[in-house]
Amino acid sequence: MKTKRLKYVYVLPHAYVLAGRMDADPAAMIRYAADAGVLSEVHMGDSLKPAQMWIRDHFDAQPYHSHLVPGKGSIDIRAALRALVDVHFEGPVLQIPYRYGISGKSFADLAIDSKKAVERMLRP
Repeated sequence: MKTKRLKYVYVLPHAYVLAGRMDADPAAMIRYAADAGVLSEVHMGDSLKPAQMWIRDHFDAQPYHSHLVPGKGSIDIRAALRALVDVHFEGPVLQIPYRYGISGKSFADLAIDSKKAVERMLRP
């Protein structure tokens, strides 16, 4: 049975896991999902490359699943934003920051920081 309602949520901080290698290309992943007609939602966040996380926090497993404020990690957020514009993406882009390694900031503070970071990146 085919269904048009089954879609894909792209979670930017998972780019390295999805790519299965150190060099992720989130813009290509966005274009691929959009071209296939399944891109429905994007979760915005940054992440460090797996080797960077191991070197920094190799005794703590939680940072392997980091959702950092955009611009605080290794993902090319600007390229991902350009790809969303290029494919005329109209779905929701959600901020999903986690607090790993950040003390004194609430989730709301991190969401505000994330929104401001993306807005700065979108300026010409």
